[in-house]
Amino acid sequence: NLQKMTYFSAPDNNLTGAIPEEFYGLQSLRTIHLDGNHLSGTLSTKIGRLSTLEYFTISDNMIHGSIPTEIGDCSFLRHLWIKKNDIT
Repeated sequence: NLQKMTYFSAPDNNLTGAIPEEFYGLQSLRTIHLDGNHLSGTLSTKIGRLSTLEYFTISDNMIHGSIPTEIGDCSFLRHLWIKKNDIT
């Protein structure tokens, strides 16, 4: 059952496109590691649904736009790595 997944790691896998909206429904996730892909688009405001998220790494992609204020709802977030994107 994906709803119980706590760790998702897929760095350097040539993933393309936006982070799927369904991803933000996996509310047990504590770690998301997507560095070094070719992800694009913006960060969804739905990121705030990931209330147990502790580590979020999307460095070295093509994400653009701003960091949604809803990320503040991720009250356990300790590490946010977003370098080498076009995030303001």
